[in-house]
Amino acid sequence: MKFVRQAVRWLRVVGRLSPAADIFIGALDQAEDLKRLTDMIKTANDPPATLEELQARAQMPPEAGYEDHHIVGQFAQNRLQFGDQRIDSVENTVRIPKVRHLDINGWYSTPNAKYDGVSPRDYLRGKSWGEQMQIGLSVLKQYGVIQ
Repeated sequence: MKFVRQAVRWLRVVGRLSPAADIFIGALDQAEDLKRLTDMIKTANDPPATLEELQARAQMPPEAGYEDHHIVGQFAQNRLQFGDQRIDSVENTVRIPKVRHLDINGWYSTPNAKYDGVSPRDYLRGKSWGEQMQIGLSVLKQYGVIQ
């Protein structure tokens, strides 16, 4: 708090709209961005966990460096097909490292020969809950998220 109080006093002296204040505030914003990136780096190499552990974490308050992932995707057609309650259920939501979440989302969006040259996300449209869940769990395992 000492730093905060000194910064407040200094800003009062130099003026909140001064170039020096802009530089100072910009540096603080960069520090915040660095913290977010540091959290992502720290969590990226978490060891695989059980499905149950990841599902339980998703029920806790948000954690820095992690994001909640829906095993069966939450795109509009799935919400119509299966309903919001099932899509957002404990069974379908896991908390995973943000870096791996970005990688997995990239995989779902990239055309794949295994799925006739379309992206897995496009391939899965209209498929059953079971098939989507099976592929979703397989991808989590492929990316080292679950055991």
